[in-house]
Amino acid sequence: MNEPGPTVLMVFSKFGDSADTRYLTNDLADAFAERGFRVRVIHLPWDSPGDRTPRFYVQDNGVEVLVSPPLALSWLGRLGALCAKWGGSSFVAAHRGRRQFGKTPGAIVIGMSPIVLGAFVWRWALRSASVGSYAYLVDFFPFHHRAIGVMPGGLIFKVAQWMESALLRRFTVVGCMSPLGLDYLARNYALRPGQATGVVSLWGPQSLAPSADPGGVRAMYGLPGDRPIAVFGGQITHGRGIEDILASAALARRAQSDLVFLFIGRGPLAPLVQQAIDGGSSNVCLISELGREEYLTLVAACDVGMVATVADVDVPTFPSKTIDYLRAGLPVAASVEASTDFDEFVAARGFGLAVAAGDPARLLEAIEAILADDDRRRAMASAGRRTLHEIFNVDVAVTNMLAQIAQARDRKSATAEPVGARGAATGHVDR
Repeated sequence: MNEPGPTVLMVFSKFGDSADTRYLTNDLADAFAERGFRVRVIHLPWDSPGDRTPRFYVQDNGVEVLVSPPLALSWLGRLGALCAKWGGSSFVAAHRGRRQFGKTPGAIVIGMSPIVLGAFVWRWALRSASVGSYAYLVDFFPFHHRAIGVMPGGLIFKVAQWMESALLRRFTVVGCMSPLGLDYLARNYALRPGQATGVVSLWGPQSLAPSADPGGVRAMYGLPGDRPIAVFGGQITHGRGIEDILASAALARRAQSDLVFLFIGRGPLAPLVQQAIDGGSSNVCLISELGREEYLTLVAACDVGMVATVADVDVPTFPSKTIDYLRAGLPVAASVEASTDFDEFVAARGFGLAVAAGDPARLLEAIEAILADDDRRRAMASAGRRTLHEIFNVDVAVTNMLAQIAQARDRKSATAEPVGARGAATGHVDR
């Protein structure tokens, strides 16, 4: 038998506690556990009501999960409660974590952005990271949040940027989703001189959508069985190009196209979609959030998966909803910002078409171009499944994270030895 691996502590603001609320964080924890690591998770459910009580549970595979809800001190007033949430939630989580896991919670420590959410947890946990630590940036806080209008600029932004940089410097490796992400990281964050960085692609489940009769599935949700459907699934919120998709739907309607635009999910911009429906947009449909299996089954009954971001932002993104579309066997029509390399990735892998965000007409053209050629659609679906296995695979992500931590440690050891003792390691671990 293999010797058990070292203990891994993971700190996340999103972590599902049921089969219907799984995130990529669940997949990462399970993958480490499957390799024989003892896995501990501290979950700070940032978007949940703060009056929930903390709890601890152990998954069937041995993953230990401590849920530490954020503070919600409403009696302090709106500003006071906000300050308490940001300033005190991680302090409380660190206290709970020490009580549950002790002074040395993990030899490997892994976190995801925004790193600042776990500020006090890192001060405690990283001291015990004898093997190394990894900060994975799924977004660039606070730059992305400012760009989409959910965080103000000025002093608040500068403080948030300084805190995020200061915490990132504590990690062995800082990872991004793409090469352009690394460039953005280098330009906007003050890392340690020579600090290791690396690329790790997003990941998701490898299982494909359940087999079902598309016509029967559509009928179940009141969708037309004889019209092509382009689907957007996920949070209907700022930064997801909702306005562009609705504008494309309006153009299609004026052109008397039979294309239907389906939104699956909920969020602060869901009323905007409903407003379009109430205003006579007969080619727009909205279905509230579904369980994972139901969601995938419905997506697989559609024809094209839509990915959209917003124009005029300099923060590169790598939309994770792509993975579900590939699992469902759909080609992807992407409308993305100029600062990303996701469009190049789509073209290189051949599973869809990508256009510049902010141009609804071109998004509509991309969707119609995919629908116009059945052979092309089938080829894109096959390319998507290959990409799912070769790139968006959590086992690949775990292997890369561990390799980058090991390379960073080797490089540090080499540079600490006398000149000439070993070949000095130089450059980023991913280059």
